[in-house]
Parts: sequence; structure tokens; C-alpha cells
Amino acid sequence: MRLAMGWALLIAGAIGTMAVGFEAQSLQPDWLDPEDDCIERFGPRGHWTVRPRVFPVGVTCVAGDGARFEYLDPADGRLLTALTAVTVLATLAGLALLVRGWAVRPGTGGDLSTVDTVPPFVGGRAVAHAALAWLVALVLTVVVIIVSLPTWFFAGYIAAVAAPLPFLALAAFLAAQIDRTVGPGRLVGRASLGARRRGLLVGAGGGLVAVGLFAVAAFTGVVPDGWAPAVLPLVPVPAGLLAAGQHAALSSRS
Repeated sequence: MRLAMGWALLIAGAIGTMAVGFEAQSLQPDWLDPEDDCIERFGPRGHWTVRPRVFPVGVTCVAGDGARFEYLDPADGRLLTALTAVTVLATLAGLALLVRGWAVRPGTGGDLSTVDTVPPFVGGRAVAHAALAWLVALVLTVVVIIVSLPTWFFAGYIAAVAAPLPFLALAAFLAAQIDRTVGPGRLVGRASLGARRRGLLVGAGGGLVAVGLFAVAAFTGVVPDGWAPAVLPLVPVPAGLLAAGQHAALSSRS
């Protein structure tokens, strides 16, 4: 029940944040030539500068003489701000419920001891686990790019951050399933709480590192223009190393 509620809040919150952000963007001056909208509403007063605010939601038109005018109706701004806060809180609450109900305090049913029966180190399985973890992080990075970039453009950066969060949670679930199949949790199976936590580390943690590394490479000039896609296969490597390192670390304690 807790997991179902978590998924519902997470998905509804992410979609709601995108919808509110899109509505806020649609009420702002035209992005191609925002100065014309300020002139149309407030009259010619020299060069106009448009200063949008994502939270609290608002748009300020600044005239050439320094005069400032609010482009959005104050009631619309307050409503959109409140809706943004509600949808973001719903998204965060969904994440918290998923983590608490899945990897921290799962419900009863099966032996969910945090101490797994550790299998002996097998190089082939470690390599397979690392390769699959790399693949999960790679797919997550591509999904975040596909989802977040247009969302940033059409709905703002808050929506761009919230939109891929359900996929981040899904990556953690997939990584845990891989851990139970070829990883250290394979002797315990579905009852392995350790596999769930390792999946959270590899899927969510490794995925976030991959996304962060790609963002640094693509938007900070670390790599030459046009070469960002070339580093895409490299950014998930830390997730693969995390998965392989878990085999060695757990086997050394056995």
C-alpha cells in the first residue's frame, strides 16, 4: 500500500509540476520577442527587459527608465505558485514513501534481514553485473536528456528536475532486480533488503552521477562543442564500477 501510494504521488506530482510549469510559461511574454508584449501592455518606454521568476511565479517587465511592471495578474501568480508548491511536495512525498517502504522499512513478508548470504566472488557475474548497471545508468541518462531538455524549455527548470524522478526510481528498482539475478543478492532473492539498498545506490546514485557528469560535459565547456554525445558511453562507468566493487567488497567479508 505504501509503495502504491508512493508511486501514485511521485507520478502525479511530476506530471502536475510539468503541467503547472507549462501553464506558467504560456502566460509569459512570447519568448521570441518578449519586448513587444511588454510594449503592447504597458506602452513604449524605451528598451524593455523581461525578468521571469519560476518560484514564486511571476514576470516583471523593466522599462528603459527603470520602471517595473508585473506582467502576470497577481491572482494568477499566487495560484500558480501555490500549485507549484503542492505538486513539488507531492513528488517529494512520493519519493520518500518509496524509499521508506522499499529500502528502509519494508512491510513484513519474507526474511528481509540486512545481512545477505554472500556468494563467493565470481568474475563473470561481477562483469555481467557491472555491464548491466552501466546499461541502466546509460538508459537513465538518455531518458533524462529526452525528458528534461524540452521540459526545461516549455515548463521551466523546476518541472525539468521533477519530470525524470519517476525514471530515477525505476532505475533503482531495475538495479535491485539485477542485483538479485547476477549480483551479491542472488542467493537470497526477493527477500534481500541488501539488494534493494544496493540497487538504490547503483541505480539511483550511479544514475545521478552519470547525469551530472553528462551535464558538466555538455554545458560547462569541458568538452569541445559538438562532442558531448561522444562522452555519453563514458558517464555511466561509475555505476558499473559501483556494481563490480560491491562483489569484491562483500566477498572480502565472507
